[in-house]
Amino acid sequence: MQFETEAYNSMQGRRLFITECGRFVLGPSFLQEGDICCVLFGCRVPFVIRPTSTSGHFKVLGPSYIDGAMYGELINAHVKFTSDLREITWV
Repeated sequence: MQFETEAYNSMQGRRLFITECGRFVLGPSFLQEGDICCVLFGCRVPFVIRPTSTSGHFKVLGPSYIDGAMYGELINAHVKFTSDLREITWV
């Protein structure tokens, strides 16, 4: 019974979805198509962000759990050159 209670409580205000790459993500409940999962250097967990009407500006929607991306796997697998990194502005 304790597991069910903890699982239920941890899902409050959260939503399960699948990325275009097929990864399972648990994130904020108000996510919509076009939102972006990202790894922010210095943060302990991945985040979901949403582009704004200003090019290069993004709104932070909240932290997320991304299957296969919680321990630096995405950084090690995809960032081979500093040119792969992107600077963005938070709003």
